[in-house]
Amino acid sequence: MQQPDPITVEKEDAYLVRKIKQHDELAYYRLYQKYSSKIYRISRKMDLSHHDAEEIVQDVFLHIWKSRERLDESLSINAYIFTIVKTGVLKKYKKRARFVAYQQYAIPMSQEFSTNTEDKVIFEDLHDFATEAINNLPVKQKEVFVMKNIQHMTAEEIASQLNLSVRTVENQIYRATKSLRKKIETSQGVSYSLVTVLLGLLN
Repeated sequence: MQQPDPITVEKEDAYLVRKIKQHDELAYYRLYQKYSSKIYRISRKMDLSHHDAEEIVQDVFLHIWKSRERLDESLSINAYIFTIVKTGVLKKYKKRARFVAYQQYAIPMSQEFSTNTEDKVIFEDLHDFATEAINNLPVKQKEVFVMKNIQHMTAEEIASQLNLSVRTVENQIYRATKSLRKKIETSQGVSYSLVTVLLGLLN
């Protein structure tokens, strides 16, 4: 399939922005048709739920319409939209350990964001909960879980160090993971994968 000419795309975007600045609702709708599915896909790729991704789409276009008179048609609307998306995604992660989202998805963040007191409290509370949950695992499950997810050892290395079979180690890891996943996702509403990344950062 032939790719669209970038110059044509840029001209079309500039035209739409110019019309939107003039309160043209048809141009606004055309911009929505052009970028809404892309925004949704990006949001989902960043581990947002279907509902949250749809909210990001709505928030982006609400922001564009409210700010229409300040839009600059000489700048890339694509880049502008993606900046709004990143901001929206970070807000969604506010209650889901935004620091971990940065590490896992490489979302750029400012110094102000990284030192925000509220974010640190959320981050530390989640870490404390996860640590307590791990400490409450049966002794052998806790041991192999820590070696696998925090010390980043393979099942073979763990088996050799603990003088166990690889199958036994894998079973213990499976049971520990299943137990922690259920406890974390049910109690905290945070994806288990984010928590494992967080634990790896702090240890």
